[in-house]
Amino acid sequence: MLTFTPAANATEEFFVRKRPLYEVVGQLGLYGTLINGIQAAALEHNDMKHASWNGMTIGILVAYTAAMFILYTVAPMLYRLASSTYYNLSLLTSDFWGLLFGLFLYHYRPYWLYFVAYVIIIVGLVTYFWYSTPEEQGTLKPVAPSYVNKRGAIPVPTESPSLA
Repeated sequence: MLTFTPAANATEEFFVRKRPLYEVVGQLGLYGTLINGIQAAALEHNDMKHASWNGMTIGILVAYTAAMFILYTVAPMLYRLASSTYYNLSLLTSDFWGLLFGLFLYHYRPYWLYFVAYVIIIVGLVTYFWYSTPEEQGTLKPVAPSYVNKRGAIPVPTESPSLA
């Protein structure tokens, strides 16, 4: 199955390295809300009309929204500390947590190559981060906009136009 998540993460990392963090996260939230709202209105209009909107459904929707908010707020910080490649490789380890829950809660019996794959992923993460530091990938020079005062600086009053 082909997904564009790694390409989207690499693009987001590019913007995070070039622009201030609050600007990238704000634009991501704005355009994400617009695009998802249009998609939901166009593709899921009938399903939303006939859904049972009880407390459980709304609670799950709120929990999902909170999880996505945390994910898309924390991910850009990780892009600054490491990179989108490291982030994408780290997402592969989430399958292992699912396996642990399955083993202990549902008594799953996974195929033996699953553990081999997990070891290969961890070795890949360690190798990648060992030899490719963020400093080698690009220069980080976030700059505050000109209208933001430095901490402790005395604001300079601007002359207001006279109303006379």
